[in-house]
Amino acid sequence: MEALLTAVARTPGLDGIDAIFQATNVVGTYVLGAIRMEAAEVTAVTESGLTKAEWQDANWPYLQRMIATGRFPMLAKVVSDMDHPAPEAVFSRGLEYVLHGIAQGSPTRP
Repeated sequence: MEALLTAVARTPGLDGIDAIFQATNVVGTYVLGAIRMEAAEVTAVTESGLTKAEWQDANWPYLQRMIATGRFPMLAKVVSDMDHPAPEAVFSRGLEYVLHGIAQGSPTRP
């Protein structure tokens, strides 16, 4: 916790210890969420008894049916247009978004 607080405290735009603590919570929540998402996928694949590629192939018809309904245009865009980078790249890019937002400074209070 000390290392995380210290690292976040170096972020420009944070005003005071309350902002530093809140920003630290945001970073921690992002990291925890990424871990949970990856663990859920690993668990689903492992419990299926299939390899990751086999699991994806088995789920592809369901995904295609969802997209065919026309009710999920953004999911269709993800499937057709996204680069599908490695999980490490997805995590790093997401963390960049979080840190960039924090660097913009504390939001104003009403």
